[in-house]
Amino acid sequence: MTKTEQYSIASLVTTVLIFLYLTMRLTEDWRFVEATPGFLLTTYVICIVLVIIAESIWSGVIFSGGSAKTDKDERDLAIEARAEASAGIFLAVVINVIIVNTLLRRLYQSDYPVLNEFLELGSPTEIFYVLFSLLLAGHAVKLVSTLIMYRK
Repeated sequence: MTKTEQYSIASLVTTVLIFLYLTMRLTEDWRFVEATPGFLLTTYVICIVLVIIAESIWSGVIFSGGSAKTDKDERDLAIEARAEASAGIFLAVVINVIIVNTLLRRLYQSDYPVLNEFLELGSPTEIFYVLFSLLLAGHAVKLVSTLIMYRK
């Protein structure tokens, strides 16, 4: 297993743990808790700091003992580019689903009650949770894509 694969697995674990921490902070019994902007900002900063610390530790542990720079060949660069593209496509699709859902919900509010139950972003807490979760999901898609492409 290459060091890039090891790092991707470790980073994926970090991403899942940060998502679970975010869910723990913003929900209770799987329902959103109304949070103040200060609480949301504190949660955001804590998550970012935890990610920086974890990624620094993983980098130090996995890439220690080698050359000062990471040698990447053409295959590594191509895999990295395709993984970034996969994450970008994922984020574009999901953001478009959110936009279309929001528009349809306002347009057909009374005709289709099922739209009122799907992805209702009615509070700052819900908006923050969905957007931050999308950032984490996009990163996870990149990492999983990297792992899959290295196995081919």
